[in-house]
Amino acid sequence: MTASIDGIAKVWDAQAGTELFTLRGHDGIVQIYTTDMEELLQIAESRVTRQLTAEEKEKYGVLDLN
Repeated sequence: MTASIDGIAKVWDAQAGTELFTLRGHDGIVQIYTTDMEELLQIAESRVTRQLTAEEKEKYGVLDLN
């Protein structure tokens, strides 16, 4: 991702060197999220204060890793 003082941020494909899309009017904060499902589940599980119900697990596509 690149950002400039004019409020434009661009997301790039680092391997191909091509622009994926442009974001306008950013507020100076960039948040980066992983797309690794296992890592996302670990992060979510560390922040959840209760167990998901079977219906919630099905709705969100959560696999029972235990």
